[in-house]
Amino acid sequence: MSIDYIVRYENRKSLKLSIKNGRVFINAPVFVSHDHIQKFAKKYEKWIIKNLKKYKIAQKKFIEGEKFLFFGKEYEVKYVKNQKDKIFFNNGFFIKKDLDIKSALIEFYKKEAKRYIEKKVLYYTSMYNVKFNKIKINSAKKRWGSCSSDKNLNFSYRLIMCPIDVIDYVIIHEVTHLTYLNHSKNFWSLVEKRYPNYKEKENWLKENYYLTLL
Repeated sequence: MSIDYIVRYENRKSLKLSIKNGRVFINAPVFVSHDHIQKFAKKYEKWIIKNLKKYKIAQKKFIEGEKFLFFGKEYEVKYVKNQKDKIFFNNGFFIKKDLDIKSALIEFYKKEAKRYIEKKVLYYTSMYNVKFNKIKINSAKKRWGSCSSDKNLNFSYRLIMCPIDVIDYVIIHEVTHLTYLNHSKNFWSLVEKRYPNYKEKENWLKENYYLTLL
């Protein structure tokens, strides 16, 4: 990804990086060379890209042509005049004309999250021979899932926007709480046994949660 940035030379001692209204600014001392500024921008490339994505997400207008995540991939929203269902997915989100896109997407995400997560919870609880009480899909923004002392499992509908392997990790994580209702060494050992590269998925959630905010 090529990053465009605006350099502003000032009477200062060090380089400063900032993003305002989706534009990248580098404030630099008057004596700093162009090559040094380029190296500075390259050093913080990942930070810049991440924060530009955050800005892009925050600027969603929920209009036709925008793209939204489903199982970790982006798909375009399109309005359809003669459509029975509010929203239909077929390599894109086809929404009945004149409906509110945001409301239609959230309704779709909740329905799909319930369908997929319930199926996987049944699969993993059967595999690990554990019992649960109820499954609830909520609208939590940062808490992907939880397990209560009554063995009720809760999951955020936003999970359905994540890649499938990340969703499955969160489900396994919460199902493991049916055995250990804590984050003890025994719990994490069992999680690692069931999902060896779980730390990679934990990092994805920490780094990319903002992508699922509507």
